[in-house]
Amino acid sequence: MSKVWTIIGIIVLIAIGYFFFQQYKYVIVDNPYANPCAPELKEAEACTMEHEPVCGISNPKFFRCVTGKCTDTYTNACVACQDPKIEYWIAGRCLI
Repeated sequence: MSKVWTIIGIIVLIAIGYFFFQQYKYVIVDNPYANPCAPELKEAEACTMEHEPVCGISNPKFFRCVTGKCTDTYTNACVACQDPKIEYWIAGRCLI
């Protein structure tokens, strides 16, 4: 009977681990659509109010972001690049 509980415990731990690791956000570094934040966007005093959603990427050097959320949707590229942690942006809303 203890073998059954051991197997059940292992299955439960695997399931918990699977769902825990699903939280991690994946960012493909070699994405040809990723645009670096240009200095003029980083240093802009103000951004226009145009609504052209972009996905800002804050941690492009890692394939898997393990320290929290590494992407966020912004109203446009200027607004995304105003965030000091954002280094790259991709046109469109973030999928994750």
